[in-house]
Amino acid sequence: MFNRKVLFLLYNYPPELGTAPKRNFQLSESLGEAFDQKFIITCYKSNRKQTSYLKEIKPFDYRSIVRKYSNSGYLSERLKKNVLSRVLIKLINTFPINLIFGEGGGIYLIESFYFASKFVKQHKITHVYSSYRPVSDHFVAYMLKRRFPHLCWIADFRDLPVEPHYQQQYLPNLHKNIYSYFFKKAKVALTVSSGLANELNLYNDNIEVVMNGIEDEYLFPKSVKVSSFNIVYTGSLFLEERNPNPLFIALNNLIKKGLVDSNLIKIVYAGKDGQSWNQLTSQWQLNEITINKDLISSEESRILQQEACINLLLTMASEKLQGVLTGKYIEYLKAGSPILAIVKNQNDKFLENELQELKAGISVSDQDESLFNIENFILEKFQNWTSSNKNEKSSLQNVIKIKYPADQILKSLNHYL
Repeated sequence: MFNRKVLFLLYNYPPELGTAPKRNFQLSESLGEAFDQKFIITCYKSNRKQTSYLKEIKPFDYRSIVRKYSNSGYLSERLKKNVLSRVLIKLINTFPINLIFGEGGGIYLIESFYFASKFVKQHKITHVYSSYRPVSDHFVAYMLKRRFPHLCWIADFRDLPVEPHYQQQYLPNLHKNIYSYFFKKAKVALTVSSGLANELNLYNDNIEVVMNGIEDEYLFPKSVKVSSFNIVYTGSLFLEERNPNPLFIALNNLIKKGLVDSNLIKIVYAGKDGQSWNQLTSQWQLNEITINKDLISSEESRILQQEACINLLLTMASEKLQGVLTGKYIEYLKAGSPILAIVKNQNDKFLENELQELKAGISVSDQDESLFNIENFILEKFQNWTSSNKNEKSSLQNVIKIKYPADQILKSLNHYL
C-alpha cells in the first residue's frame, strides 16, 4: 500500500514521566518510519515543544481533582489504602466510569475522537495506533474503526485490561466480555511480554510481543567509581503489590553480622511513593542510609540506574500470571548494573531464566527461603565494589542488544501493514 499515514493515540507521551511515555515515544518513532506521514494526539503538557504533527488536548479527569491537593497528581500509598479510596479507585477503573473520570476523562475522549476523525478525513489516514492505559485511547480507536472501516487498528497493551492480580474493577468477568467485543476489532494487539500475550488471546487472535527495545547506536555505560554502594529503586510500590522487604531484611542481617559496613551503603529511592518507602526502611533500622529523591526526570532516573551497584526490580507472579517483564526491566538492562529482582508470591521462572542467560542479575521470590540468596548476592556485589570502588556492568551487552532490538516492532508488524 502506498501513501500510508498513521495516527497515534497516546495519552502518555513525553515530557510526561514514566515508562509508559518512553514506550509510546519509542514505538511511535520506530513505527512512524514505515509511514509517509504520522500524526499524534496526546494529553496537553505546558512544557512540550510544539510540532506540526502533534495535537494536544487538555484533560479533565480524577488527576485534575487530585492535583488540587497534590502537585504530582498522584495519590499517596497511605491514601490508597483507605477503604473509601479503594472503592473510588475500583469505580474509576470500571467501565464506563473509566471513560468519564479515568485518565483523560470524558472531555479528552470526545475531543480526541473529534480531532482524530478530522485527521482521518483531511489527511487520508490509513492506520491508527492506540496504547493502553488509558482505556480512552483504545475506545477512541474502536469508534474510529467503526466510523472508518478501512482503518487498520493496532492496539498496544502495556497492561492487561482485566488484571488477575490487582482486582482493579468491579465485575471483572463482565469486563472481559465487553473488552473482548471492542478489541477484536483491532487488526493486531501488541504487548510487552509473553506472560501478557497468553492472557490477551482472550481479546484478539493476533498477538505480537514487542518489548521496549535498545537502539542500535546505544552505547552501554562503563563501570564508574562511586563513593558509596548504591542500591537503587526507581518506580512505584503499587499499594501492596510490590514487596521490597526481603532486600531490607537481608541488608539488615548482613549489617548485624558485620559482613557489610552500613556507613558505605546507600538505599536510593525515586518515585511517587517516598513516604511509604521511608516507613518500610525505618522498620528495619535503615532510614539513616536511605535517600529519597521523590519524583525526578527521566534523565536523572537514568543516571541513578547507571551509577547503581544494584538496581532493584520489583514485580509479582502467581499461577494465574507469569512472564510479565515491565518497561523498567529494559531500563535496567540498558543501565548495565546488576539487577536484583524480587517477585511477590513466587519466583517467576521466565524472569529467572532471562537474568541468568544474560548474566544480568538474579530473580528470587519474596518468601523467606530466598533470603539466603539475596544476602549472598548483595555480599558478592559489595565485596566487588570495595575492591575497586567501581560498580559492575554486564559482560553480555552485545547479546542484550541483539535480543532486544529497537526496530523489532517493524519486523513484528510488517505483514499487518
